[in-house]
Amino acid sequence: MPEAVPAAETTPAPRAAPRCRPSAASPPPKPGASPASAADSAAPPGLVLIGRIGGAYGIKGWVRVRSFTEPEEQLLSYRDCKLRQPGLAQAGLAERATPPKQAGQAERTKAPPEQNNWRDILIDAGRRHGKGLIAHIEGVDDRDAAAALAGAALAIAAAALPELKQGEYYWRQLLGLEVRSGGELLGRVDRLLETGGNDVLAVKPCPGSRDARERLLPWLPGSVIRAVDLQTGRIEADWDPEF
Repeated sequence: MPEAVPAAETTPAPRAAPRCRPSAASPPPKPGASPASAADSAAPPGLVLIGRIGGAYGIKGWVRVRSFTEPEEQLLSYRDCKLRQPGLAQAGLAERATPPKQAGQAERTKAPPEQNNWRDILIDAGRRHGKGLIAHIEGVDDRDAAAALAGAALAIAAAALPELKQGEYYWRQLLGLEVRSGGELLGRVDRLLETGGNDVLAVKPCPGSRDARERLLPWLPGSVIRAVDLQTGRIEADWDPEF
């Protein structure tokens, strides 16, 4: 599953997509290796970024995949995905056909432009390879077609994510939240990083913040992270603003 972050009341953070621990959120990318940021995790409403295609692998259309889920192999369990890549149709991947409109059928509302950039795909095979993943996408059967997908984003419907326990958060839920300490506004969560020991919130200045400094706050529930309130869009921290 995309990574999930434990609540301030619990111990070390499990990870959102883009992994899900304060980590992408987003289920979030691995701290350090694949930071989850507002830009990196951008996806239309209802979609969650779960990975990116790194390039071609072999000559039969397989691709290397950078997973934003925790564990990484969880990405392969999401067979029906969305893929965003300019010129995808030319990459040998046909858009799934939709039945013709029947007489009297209401005209469908057009999706926003950003949603039209996402295409349905099926991951029909995949496995761990070395330190990463490789996968095969239905309809992509040669190296040229696979190479044309380099850099493409992979997403799933948010509704497909497992429900989290109370006090856990997907990385994507933490992005953009205000961070305050002792009543002072330090900034907003811009991205999340994995450092090996614990996840880290990168807090960037915003209008009304104490100063113009970026701060890195460790995700240490109960000590540094005192409370998370998604309703008000705020994280309460215990952090010396001089650091």
